[in-house]
Amino acid sequence: MSAKGVAVIAQHVIKEYPEILDITKKTEANFDGVNKLKTFNYMLKGQPSYRKGVDGLQTGTTDLAGASFVAHSNESGMSIITVIINAEHTDTDDYAWFTATNELLNYVVYHWESKTIAKKGQAISKSQVDVLDGKSKQVSAVAKSDFNIIQKIDANNNKHIKVTTNQIQSPVKSGDKVGTATFEDRTLVGDGYLPNQGMPSMELVAGKEVKKSFFLKVWWNHFVTFVNEKL
Repeated sequence: MSAKGVAVIAQHVIKEYPEILDITKKTEANFDGVNKLKTFNYMLKGQPSYRKGVDGLQTGTTDLAGASFVAHSNESGMSIITVIINAEHTDTDDYAWFTATNELLNYVVYHWESKTIAKKGQAISKSQVDVLDGKSKQVSAVAKSDFNIIQKIDANNNKHIKVTTNQIQSPVKSGDKVGTATFEDRTLVGDGYLPNQGMPSMELVAGKEVKKSFFLKVWWNHFVTFVNEKL
């Protein structure tokens, strides 16, 4: 299996079973109050290759894959998974797989950063959504939650947000979904994002309530539209 394949599996494990990190961050554990198992992850606190933020995940050595290590670390607001397979210099460095992991994590934090494009409730690109039969003709489309991305340091990606909205029918409640904002990453590395996940996106919701207009006004507007389109 490739390093990418291993990383995908690790991501699923952490996403679906986040409590596993409560186990992998321990340096030792007792079983049945008798047997004690010590960690082989020497990047945990108190270990020879300790790095703050590392809380997992798995070491392993085979004839085919050599000294390998799948790590998870929280670095500068980013949840990072690294995979080292067949680490070099194991003949001169007893901690070669951890040394390689440390270098890889350093590369990530020196070149990439977590950035909030829009805060919860913030309008993106001054987006307005048309409201049919409402007391207001439009409503602001705002971020449902904080919209966070990972980008290259010093990159300006604020202009690379694609907003998709459709006309909606009144009445509209504050918080109703009205569209989607997608981050169009212009600085992809390798194959870019994981398969079947696409670019980062989030829901846009109505920023305020829009009540339905008076029924006679609604009827009249529909009548005028019918006349203009059909006659």
